[in-house]
Order: sequence, then C-alpha cells, then structure tokens
Amino acid sequence: VVDLQGLRGTTAAESREKGFMGEISKYPNIKVVVSQAADFNQEKALNIMSNALQAHPDIDAVFGANDDNAMGAVKAIEQAGLSTDPKSKKYIYVIGIDGTAQAIDAIRKGTLAATISQNPLTMAEEAVKIAYQIKAGQTPKAHILWPHQLITHDNINSPEVKAYGLWSEEVAKGKSSSGSSQKATPSAAQKSLRIGYSVATLQNPFFVGMTAGVVKQAK
Repeated sequence: VVDLQGLRGTTAAESREKGFMGEISKYPNIKVVVSQAADFNQEKALNIMSNALQAHPDIDAVFGANDDNAMGAVKAIEQAGLSTDPKSKKYIYVIGIDGTAQAIDAIRKGTLAATISQNPLTMAEEAVKIAYQIKAGQTPKAHILWPHQLITHDNINSPEVKAYGLWSEEVAKGKSSSGSSQKATPSAAQKSLRIGYSVATLQNPFFVGMTAGVVKQAK
C-alpha cells in the first residue's frame, strides 16, 4: 500500500494520517511500502506514485489524503501503462477524500475506486446558520459531528448517495446540496449580521464548494 499524505502540519493532513495509520496497524499482513507527503498536490502525488511504482511493481492499493493526491496516483498508474479496469486482477485500488468533480468522474469510469465525501456545501451552510444563532443570542452546540459518505462505482447512483448529495456536481449546476429552495426568515438582529469569510485557497475545489455554500446561505 502507498500512503500519499497531505500537507503536513495542517489539521486535515495530520488527522487523516493519524486515522489511516491507526487503522492500518490493525492489519499486520498489510505493508505500507511508501508513505510520503504529497501536500494535497496532484502533480506531487503523480511524481511520488511514479517512483513508487518503479520501486514496488506489486502495489495493491493507494490511500490519498485528498482527491488531488488520489487523482495524481491514478494518472501515474495510467502513465505507467498499468490496468485501470476494476475487473482486472492487477487493478490498483485508489481511494481519496473530498468528492471533487474529477474524483466523481473517475469513479464513474472505474479508474478511481472510491472517495469519502464530506460535503462542503452543507458544511458551510451550517456554519452561517450558527453565526445567525450567535447573533440572535442563542448558544449553538459545542460539537457537531458532520456526516460523510463513502462513494464507489457500485453506489454512486444509489438513493443513499443521492440523498447525501454529490456536491461537486451541484456546485457546477449552481445548486445547493440541501435539496430545498426554502429560505430562512431572519430576525431583525440577524438581518444586520455581517460575516467575514476567509478561505485557504480557491484553487482547491473543496474550498470552492465551501465558498458556494457560504454565499448561498448568506443570501
């Protein structure tokens, strides 16, 4: 197995690496042959995976700390002329995190085995609602466990995934993943609310989705 880590030092990268290593350690028969930071960067992931394939031609699977890492691995596999057919015995299972448009397209084609979506649209919408609550003098929950969804070639068209929402496709269509066209009715105090929003980068589709959620809910 190849472990393509995220940008070390960031919460997402550290937490995902901790979760991956904690779970993989339960299976002594699974060997991690390469574990390297690809920095959530597709080009870096491609280069690391290309080198990994040369050093370890018998790789079975890849964990990408996000979909960019995963898609870099898929491209390296394709460039190496290896099978991307899920029915092949030599298929390398690649899994990512986020549910980006590129990952969803690759899952439909079968070149990417899976992604774990956490839906930044609804996540951002909820954050704005919490700001409304605070402005109105309410106390929001101290901790909110946000649902995630494993998306594979087998379940991508299932009612479960449709109910959760393919956020990247919804962003492309300019729709909210909440599935509702109803607008909240703010109080007088809430109407005066001004929200400052800062995002790490708009080069990452996950943050583009989060931005869309903030703007939609604010409106």
